[in-house]
Amino acid sequence: MDAKENALVAISKVPANAGHSLHKGTPREAFIKEFLEDHLPENVAIGTGEIIDSNSSPNVQRNQFDIVIYKKNYPKLDFGGGIGGFLIESVVATIEVKSTLDKPGLEQSIKAAKNSKNLNPNIITSFHSGYIPPKILNYVVAYDGPVNMSTVYGWIPQIHQMLGITINNLPNDEQQRIKIAGYLGIAQKAGRIAAGDNNVREALKKKKVKLLVLAQDASGQIKEELTLLANEQGIGIIYWPSKLDLGLVVGKSRRGAVGVLDLGFARAINKITKI
Repeated sequence: MDAKENALVAISKVPANAGHSLHKGTPREAFIKEFLEDHLPENVAIGTGEIIDSNSSPNVQRNQFDIVIYKKNYPKLDFGGGIGGFLIESVVATIEVKSTLDKPGLEQSIKAAKNSKNLNPNIITSFHSGYIPPKILNYVVAYDGPVNMSTVYGWIPQIHQMLGITINNLPNDEQQRIKIAGYLGIAQKAGRIAAGDNNVREALKKKKVKLLVLAQDASGQIKEELTLLANEQGIGIIYWPSKLDLGLVVGKSRRGAVGVLDLGFARAINKITKI
């Protein structure tokens, strides 16, 4: 696969010499399509166009996806010029191809993905085998972009917050942390979480916090201050890998600290960590 990736990157340098952005992007989409056609099973096909559901109306603005992977045994609309209309029930995944990935381009892709996930399929299934994704899978492929992927990771929660997207991402490298993340997510939905340095500080001063969660990459000053307040009240402390991960768990952008305000949730987490 590394060799295939290198081949795609090398081929993409040919259209880079074109003088128009369209002449650069279109061949690069074609390279991805050719790669997928060689590797996907025969019961799916690749197209370009819009995704519709039973509530979609004509002449309404919709997102056009560079690559749509869909099931062949469903009908589709042909708008001409290689552009199709794909039933939500038939679509497996979409791919947005970017010559250079930047924040506005990623925002556009995430917004399009959000719109596609809001479509409602009409499917009645008596049984199935294997994993069935709950919604369309959405991907972005870019030939160039920031030097460090951490830059892109930093954009994602910012864009999610701006678009009102809440994701309780679970860090899955340790079973213990998955369980804790589950409790934190439920507590957040129940309104029993204080998230962010200032909110946690105020909650600690009011003696509302039952358990403190600190991100390991939070500032030293914040960790020292909140740890002192927690220790004065005999409150347990657990540490999370990063502010980004901690924010995602409670459906927020980066958070250096989270306070659990419910004694029941705190006790459940304490049992896992044996604080």
